[in-house]
Amino acid sequence: MPTTVIIGAGISGLQCAAAFLRLGHSVTVLEKSDDVGGAWLRYTAFTIRVPFEFFQLPDFPCPPELQSPDECPTGRSLLRYIIAYAHRHNLYRHVIFRATVTRLHRLGGAWQCYYDLAPGGGLGAGGGFGGGGGRGGGGEEAPVQHRIAADFVVVATGLHNALNVPAIESPYLFRGRVLHVQDVPQDDAELEAMVSGCRVAVVGGTKTAVDVALRAARAGG
Repeated sequence: MPTTVIIGAGISGLQCAAAFLRLGHSVTVLEKSDDVGGAWLRYTAFTIRVPFEFFQLPDFPCPPELQSPDECPTGRSLLRYIIAYAHRHNLYRHVIFRATVTRLHRLGGAWQCYYDLAPGGGLGAGGGFGGGGGRGGGGEEAPVQHRIAADFVVVATGLHNALNVPAIESPYLFRGRVLHVQDVPQDDAELEAMVSGCRVAVVGGTKTAVDVALRAARAGG
């Protein structure tokens, strides 16, 4: 049986996993987070810029109970759909959570994939919105390195996994807090506690920047 390792359990990684399983491969997905969903784990409070139909997968039409009444739904709705897709294809049992890939090379005709498994990580058994597919736990234990060999490797880490935070030329003049959009609280109450009564500057002018500015203004910033 051919073996395939997929790095990343976002929307592309999960589609690849389902496709290789249909081909009869033994599939392992390595995901550094606690659940499937990729970038949408961090953007639940934002709004998708296109109608939901553009995100529906051919082999899994969106169930009525997950459909949003808005033409352009939130990231929260899309994340719920991705999680439902993973359950529909029984993909959680193939995903190792809290696994960070550190090295990848060919040896003896096969790919050798090394990854660090953080405390509490392992094969997912459940999952759900915000619940985490990993097995919980934590503490101060050091990650444990593992190695897995495979015939095929798919890198599905996405286009936006590297953060871009511009440097402040005169940091001594600014003593406030600098956040990347991924670190902005998704919970409205938490965001209000952070920015209420503060002056907030948003660097950038894309769709995500507009969403951040709107949320900050509504939170009293």
